[in-house]
Amino acid sequence: MSSTVLYLAIVAVWAIVLVPMWLRRDTETTGISRILHKRPEDDEEEETPAEDVPPPHRRVSRATIIARRRRRTTGLTLLVLTAVAVVASGVAPWWATLPPAALLAGHLALLRVAVGMDAARRRAAAQAR
Repeated sequence: MSSTVLYLAIVAVWAIVLVPMWLRRDTETTGISRILHKRPEDDEEEETPAEDVPPPHRRVSRATIIARRRRRTTGLTLLVLTAVAVVASGVAPWWATLPPAALLAGHLALLRVAVGMDAARRRAAAQAR
């Protein structure tokens, strides 16, 4: 029974990491949608038409970044709470909470660094004005 829970925890962690990555990749112009909608190339024509050139990447807004960080933090927090509930119910050993807790701690450490970088970027922009 505990090996099943361990496998489910591994699947949940991968789902939290990979599903947003796949969804984000599919919406980009270089992703699957571009490959599927690619026109057949003519052998006589050496230059690419202007309509086949992908548009420049959009700059990611601050709100998008904050929303992404909030979703990741919420997902990891829910994973830790789920692991604690599974351990408290006696289904899994106590050490099953360590991987989700380490992921959350690492994420929070990266958020701390990101906040410092954001503050430095704001200061530099204010000095440039």
